[in-house]
Amino acid sequence: MIDFVRGKVSDGSLRPEHFIPLLEAAYGVQSPTTGGEAIFRDEIHLRVRQYLAWILSPTAGLRYVSDVLIPKPMRSLRDVDEAIPIELDTLGSQWTARSGGR
Repeated sequence: MIDFVRGKVSDGSLRPEHFIPLLEAAYGVQSPTTGGEAIFRDEIHLRVRQYLAWILSPTAGLRYVSDVLIPKPMRSLRDVDEAIPIELDTLGSQWTARSGGR
């Protein structure tokens, strides 16, 4: 809920420094060795601060953090792309038959 997160950001218990090192490690850019890595690291710093600023900004009637973020976070894998049909080949059909059709 946005009010809870706003309270945590406002009282200082939720700060950019809590997120940035985790994201740098996840993307392997703690110590950039290329220009691209340095740019990506800088983007992490910018986005974390930007998202926290958006959360703190007054937004009438919004209840959820995801409502103030741009782009909106995915809520389902259906948000990824258009659905495509999946068909089993002979090997896949044989495997399905052996596993009881599950």
